[in-house]
Amino acid sequence: MANKPPPSIEEAFLQPVVSVIRRVEIYEYDGKTPWRKDLWNRLMDGSVSADHESDERRTFECTLDNHDAQLDPEAGNLWYDKVFKVIYGIELNQQAREPKVIIAEEYDSTGQALAIKGLLAKAGIKYVHYNPLVATYADVEEFDILISVSSDHTRKLTLLNEAFAKGKSILTLGVDATAAELPYIIAGGALDISEDNTGVRTFSKSSEEHDLSVGWNNWDVAPPHSYRKISTPVSGATVVGYTSDLTNGLSPGIVARAAFGGARWVHLQQAKFDEPIFPTEDDRTNCANFLGAAIRWLDTFVPQAKWETQLGEFVSDSIGFGDDYGDTIRINGRDYSKRCIKSKLAAATAFPKTAKVEDVIKTLALNAGISKFKLITTNKTLDIDKTYERDTTRWEIMKDLATANNYELFFDAFGFLTMTEMADPLLTPPTLELSIGPGGNLVKRGKKTSDSRLFNHVVVVGESSDSTVPPVYAEAKNENPNSPSNIEKLGDRVIVHSTPLVTKVTQAQELADSMLSVAALEEFEMTFDSILFPWIEPGEIVEMVEGAVDSWGPSRFLISSINFPLDLGPMSGVGKRITKVA
Repeated sequence: MANKPPPSIEEAFLQPVVSVIRRVEIYEYDGKTPWRKDLWNRLMDGSVSADHESDERRTFECTLDNHDAQLDPEAGNLWYDKVFKVIYGIELNQQAREPKVIIAEEYDSTGQALAIKGLLAKAGIKYVHYNPLVATYADVEEFDILISVSSDHTRKLTLLNEAFAKGKSILTLGVDATAAELPYIIAGGALDISEDNTGVRTFSKSSEEHDLSVGWNNWDVAPPHSYRKISTPVSGATVVGYTSDLTNGLSPGIVARAAFGGARWVHLQQAKFDEPIFPTEDDRTNCANFLGAAIRWLDTFVPQAKWETQLGEFVSDSIGFGDDYGDTIRINGRDYSKRCIKSKLAAATAFPKTAKVEDVIKTLALNAGISKFKLITTNKTLDIDKTYERDTTRWEIMKDLATANNYELFFDAFGFLTMTEMADPLLTPPTLELSIGPGGNLVKRGKKTSDSRLFNHVVVVGESSDSTVPPVYAEAKNENPNSPSNIEKLGDRVIVHSTPLVTKVTQAQELADSMLSVAALEEFEMTFDSILFPWIEPGEIVEMVEGAVDSWGPSRFLISSINFPLDLGPMSGVGKRITKVA
């Protein structure tokens, strides 16, 4: 997923009037040492393009002002040893505001929403909405923080998960949650729910300092208080408070987690908050202070004067005068894949079969001058002693290794060599939603269908890890009589994938089956122009909403290419959504 900003930033891009920030920063070869900062604000026009199917994921072209001849293209000045970082953003001038809070659920907990509002007011959080009828993300989009209170566990996990994934913060209050019911907070096997009606239940701080610990001490809760112990929080979650009684002993009682897009989640193992629950006024005050601290920690809105991000990190292909007099400089370039493509093996090079895929890729990249990496740990090995001949590009080897093991390899907008698993477009949530009408972001679009990539027979040919065994071979055929794209109805449409990096029949069959699941699909293509959102990446999902859906074809597309203009025009892209026609 892209480095998506908080919802408040996306809202700012949709305002009727926006002040755009744009510049080209110039660095030395290492991409770290600035070169002539005084010349960074000379951008006149240009664009950045990103293509999901190209080796060079990102390319750019721009025109820079050179009225004083400070940017002449010669060695020692603006030359091919320079790195260009394209920056895009908007002026915000935001003002401080109170968080927008909604209690979106009160399941089998009559009166607890009102009690929570009272405790929050006691802690200084006075504006809290209450609407347990909310059902969709559109119902809560205007709020920053969602609260769920339930006698046991939330019944609105789908809504909460979607809101969390889109940058909203969550506070859940319940006593019977498991890993299945709160997967962002709880891991491991939960214990049976226990009861202790003989005494009070105590909440105490963790020994570790945390913003959620500010302003409150321990507090007690009077019986009855049945609850299920949290045995293990998920990786990345923090225990900020413990709960204990005579039967359950000490266990995590307050767990918090910060995640992507600025979203945060807090869970409290407590579901009753009316006055009889607290033995003393101090207990009530301490709980109120905790809830106030939770809302303040969950409120990730920070007033900003501006927001900006990097659209790409490039090396140049050509630098020259943009006019007859040299008053402007024209630059064309591409991402760091150029370094890997230009860097070739000077001699035949062997890699042992025990070498890990990610280690080989990183070694090749380092030798091509790459220094920033986001490579997942695969623990997969080559499984065959492999020798590459001299004059083979390092990029060719790196891409073949990634593809043979079902990974994507590319340079992201910040110049990191990134390897990710190939996402299933049918299951991946959308990053960009295109809508029309008030507040919409869609400028125009077009759609068509094509069978240019429609195949019903996939053959994978590789090598065997045993030199005495013939090359591995596997095939997958669409012979499903209920599929309109089967061999009988469309004829035999064959695609052959041959790679020496597939060394086992099982590996070849898995790859053939995986390729057929995509190849035997009909392709829809959509072109669109929309408000420019600089965090969008090719390979992500765009979805048509708010009346923008046609009567035919799918509403979700995989973004195959996108163009970001550096003037004031809309961004444009091509979305290719493949969907089953069976």
